Amino acid sequence: MRLRDAKGLHHILCLLREPGREFHVMDLLAMTDQLPSTSLRTEQRSHLVSQRLSISQLPDSRPLPDRQAKAAYQRRLEELRDEVEEAERFNDPTRIGKAHAEIDFITTELATAYGVGQHARARSEEVEKARKALTNRIRTVLAKIQRLHPGLWRHLSTTLKTGTFCSYNPEKPTIWQV
Repeated sequence: MRLRDAKGLHHILCLLREPGREFHVMDLLAMTDQLPSTSLRTEQRSHLVSQRLSISQLPDSRPLPDRQAKAAYQRRLEELRDEVEEAERFNDPTRIGKAHAEIDFITTELATAYGVGQHARARSEEVEKARKALTNRIRTVLAKIQRLHPGLWRHLSTTLKTGTFCSYNPEKPTIWQV
């Protein structure tokens, strides 16, 4: 099956290369599009992505921690709570103060990004536009695939997830030749 080159096809290809990995919509766009607002060169972006590092940044705001960063923050909070308990047993006020300061910092970071409900805060206008554009691009490609190869369309339409975070989650591992 052959399809004409399309941005949505590039987005799908990025997702197929790393099953199970969630990409922030801005990261996925940075990997596939030449964004004028991004100061990183293409090879720099590719290197960061290959190292599984997030390069998205919300405009007029701080970077949004991805799920891995959130999990790392939560693990660190547990370690700090244990450290506070130990420092209290040894009556070490300096260590207690340092641990509480770091707990306060991490808690503030998580609250700023995710709020009380543990979901990412309201999206900025640019991220929302990017989400809509990427979703529409992928839907357009899927519509073309549906006409040419209904079985492939069925597979992709059930395993591709779009939104602020995009991913490809097949039931069984699949090897792709593109």
